[in-house]
Amino acid sequence: MSVEWPTLLRQISARLFESTQDDEAAREMTWLQAAGDDPARAAEEAERRTKSRWLGFAGASEEEIAARERELGVKLPEDYRAFLRASNGFLSMNGFPHGISTLSPVQQIGWLRDLDNGRLEAYAEEFGSRDEADIPDEWLVWYEDFKSTILIGESDGNECILLKPPGQIPDENDWWAVWLYDPEAGFVIYSATDPFLDFMSRDLTGE
Repeated sequence: MSVEWPTLLRQISARLFESTQDDEAAREMTWLQAAGDDPARAAEEAERRTKSRWLGFAGASEEEIAARERELGVKLPEDYRAFLRASNGFLSMNGFPHGISTLSPVQQIGWLRDLDNGRLEAYAEEFGSRDEADIPDEWLVWYEDFKSTILIGESDGNECILLKPPGQIPDENDWWAVWLYDPEAGFVIYSATDPFLDFMSRDLTGE
């Protein structure tokens, strides 16, 4: 699917500013995220981004994306690469992109097994010894798949956005998937030929 990512991200930003026009608390959380939890800088972010109505960043170069791919040992999906070229990360607002997860710049993404802060251990403790039939559908993923995802966004509440490479289990479809993980609610999975685009577009379609 062909998409103009700068246009799409501008549309998402405009929709989020519109939806939070009466929710200053949601905006304040976003500005604090953008400022790295520095209250002094948060005021600057609020002024600048409210004026521009833009929740993205300058795009990553092809060289920056390729360098991180070499470090990870994987070729990222083209819809996600196109997003990074348009905006190297994206701030959350009003629960989007997922929970209060902010999409990270490409320099900060990495394998969940290397960056995890306890999610994998908690999942293994809760579900590792259960039979598959006893695991609720919203929690049913293979632990090895969970461990082998790429963390591309997260929040302080442990919600996170993950990319799962193709071909990790037998007979699996040969495409990438986007996994959304919430420690209170489980997983939501976007699995298609353009899963990252589907995930990001849902805000505009209301899905």
